[in-house]
Amino acid sequence: MAQTPTPSPSSTAASIISITSVSGASSWSNTNTALGVVIYGGVAGLDTSCPTDGSTMCNNCVFSTTTPLACNQQRIYDNLYLTVTFTVTANVSGYVGFGYSNASGVKTRFSTGTSGQYVTKGNTTTVTAKWFELCQAIQGTTGTPYCSSTAISTTQSTPLYISIEATVPAQFATNVTQFTGYVLAPPTSTSPAPDLLTTVSPNSGTDSGIFKFYARAGDHEVAIESLGIQGPSCPATYTAARFFYVPDDGTGSAALFSSATYGAALSTDLPLGNDCTPSGDWTISGLNNDVGYFFNVSILDAAKNNFFLIDPSLIAAAGCGGTLAGSIVGAAADAACDFYATPSAVEALLPNNFNCFIATAAYGSAWAPAVVTLRKFRDQFLITNSLGRIFTKEYYKIGPHYAKIIRSHDWLRAAARFALTPVWGFAWLSLYYTPIGALLMLITILAFSIVSLRRYQRGQW
Repeated sequence: MAQTPTPSPSSTAASIISITSVSGASSWSNTNTALGVVIYGGVAGLDTSCPTDGSTMCNNCVFSTTTPLACNQQRIYDNLYLTVTFTVTANVSGYVGFGYSNASGVKTRFSTGTSGQYVTKGNTTTVTAKWFELCQAIQGTTGTPYCSSTAISTTQSTPLYISIEATVPAQFATNVTQFTGYVLAPPTSTSPAPDLLTTVSPNSGTDSGIFKFYARAGDHEVAIESLGIQGPSCPATYTAARFFYVPDDGTGSAALFSSATYGAALSTDLPLGNDCTPSGDWTISGLNNDVGYFFNVSILDAAKNNFFLIDPSLIAAAGCGGTLAGSIVGAAADAACDFYATPSAVEALLPNNFNCFIATAAYGSAWAPAVVTLRKFRDQFLITNSLGRIFTKEYYKIGPHYAKIIRSHDWLRAAARFALTPVWGFAWLSLYYTPIGALLMLITILAFSIVSLRRYQRGQW
């Protein structure tokens, strides 16, 4: 016997249902109110190798030593079913409707999938629909495939609706909960190929991404520092930087750097904040000590699209040698390459952002003016060139040991401060007048002092 819906009182959209899970989407976010739900479908790369069963997400991120394509390990495609599970939280009952806004802004019921079931307060149920209807509604054309990176612009969205009504099919007239469905494609310059960040133009250009970084080794971990940000702004849809890494197998393989690319077995996602700057601690942990690792980085957006891998020419420019199939390995890379690091059991006395071990021990605080100056000098002048990186890495190995000794004796701390004073002075002058300018000024002061001393000894003053 058919059930007769009971009258349903007017309810706010946020209180009618609670969406508890979403499958068949690249990602989704939920703040436990229906209005806070956002569903993302990513369409980076080609869909020619995607499954056709309608239930399996597409992973088109494939390892390649040639020019990589933008990709998504959870890509949507036309025949994939989007499934939304929800619980009725309001005192309402009726038949479930599932729909979207068409190109004219009219609420339209999905013609594919499942809906129409009868629910009451406390019931949990699901609605489904195929992504091609959502993609077609968003991009407003009839061309296929609808969910392609060429048909979808960078970020497009449409309202989605779940209703509980007295009639079937749904009219979306009462008890309607609205949320949002996004379909995201990478920037147009990456669709579908090539997909490499090839230029070095800080805070300018058309493509926003990361074109350089410094991998600093720690104990079973590597800290990512000194980012170079390309592009005029960081789109709000950029959520993380995905770092790919492969261990140095010691064989001198020419493909090791190329292995740190889409489809690589090892990767870590580190969150991005405003302007593509790090949000939180950027540390890749769980690494093996005394093993070298090759690193590369790409951008990840809210729909898990993966794009803008650093171009091999930029890797070579960082002192790593070779091209995408370059052969720089082992000690040579360890000494000269920003994108290579070898974790080791070094006693970490300070957080990753500091590491001015001896200076901090001498002055008693990581924020003492002299320590701050020396740290800025390190970031601007030492780790930006191969000789400076070699010096910095050697200092990280021996600095903690001597800092521990200095911290234990007040007289050693005083002696260390006295010895560091000219170093601090040189670093301060370098920050304002460049190292060459600072060196010339110090030479001038020294020469003037020597001449003055000699004149004084001869009684000329």
